[in-house]
Amino acid sequence: MKQVPSRILNEPSNVMGLTATDILCLAVLFMVSQRILYVFGLEVLALLIALIAAASLSVIRMKYRRKIIRNAISYYLREFFLSGVVHVSSLDR
Repeated sequence: MKQVPSRILNEPSNVMGLTATDILCLAVLFMVSQRILYVFGLEVLALLIALIAAASLSVIRMKYRRKIIRNAISYYLREFFLSGVVHVSSLDR
């Protein structure tokens, strides 16, 4: 019997390690890309885009911790808009 890490056991996941928020975001991605690609007559590619996003997000969710994407995006946005000024809590001590 294979032991499962407690991190995986404690996280709320539905399908392929994705939460309800992840699935909702994938649905929104599908709908937006379908509307955009409809103009070019390529709306079938919207399904491919959503499936690739679901597969890559599933791998990320199973391999790393839950809020890794949010932390990475916020770090790069802060670095871009605040010229690299990032608060380090260990310096406050």
